[in-house]
Amino acid sequence: MDQSTFAAGTDDGTVEIYRFNPDEIKLKLTTTLDQHDRIVSSVAAKQENVLSASHDGLIHLWSISSSTPSCVKATFRQHHDVVQDVCWFDQEESFVSVGRDGQGLIWDTRTQSKSSFMNDNSDGILCAKVCNNFIAVGMESGRVEIRDRRSTKIPIYADVSSHRLPVSSVLIIMREETLLVASASDDTSVRVRTMIEKDEKKIDFTYKGHNDYVRALEFGPPGCVFSGGRDQLLHCWTYLLPVAVTK
Repeated sequence: MDQSTFAAGTDDGTVEIYRFNPDEIKLKLTTTLDQHDRIVSSVAAKQENVLSASHDGLIHLWSISSSTPSCVKATFRQHHDVVQDVCWFDQEESFVSVGRDGQGLIWDTRTQSKSSFMNDNSDGILCAKVCNNFIAVGMESGRVEIRDRRSTKIPIYADVSSHRLPVSSVLIIMREETLLVASASDDTSVRVRTMIEKDEKKIDFTYKGHNDYVRALEFGPPGCVFSGGRDQLLHCWTYLLPVAVTK
């Protein structure tokens, strides 16, 4: 939420707010929110507003304030199965939600209105990230797609061959005027690629250093990616040079 406050979702159906004490190098649990009755699969924070998505099919928008009691500001109901992921658009009061029902939705928190950018009943959507107007999603089949929220009828990019098992995490950022996309899968691999046509700038790299499901993914400094798996290892590796890894 900020440099000292963290939000976490739990398998107990709660959202927990922690504050970091730099003197003790410790996280202190300050608030427990319990409006979900099943696993909380994703949380996303923007200042004092926290979204929580759950296996109960609901999305709650929480107001987390140091001056007033925490409360549910709104509840969003449209998914018919587990809501897998939520993420905010930058500089807007809107967010994306995706679920195992194959729906990808864009919500406006001011009006609670929604629009669909994906609806695939045959393939659950497990994860999503946004960059400007672009939305990257990872699918249960192993497919990765990128959609433009301004024109959502067809994907502007689709990768059906990189991963053999579900994609549990995706990233998308703009670097040097190109879109850089990363995806992590239960097949233990991570792939990083750019969406450009010039061969001299194209990046297409697959990392296979994990030996179990890869579930956590984050860009580091330019050229580097952090990945974490159920092998209980966190790797920092580069996709620009012959692979170098720090565990």
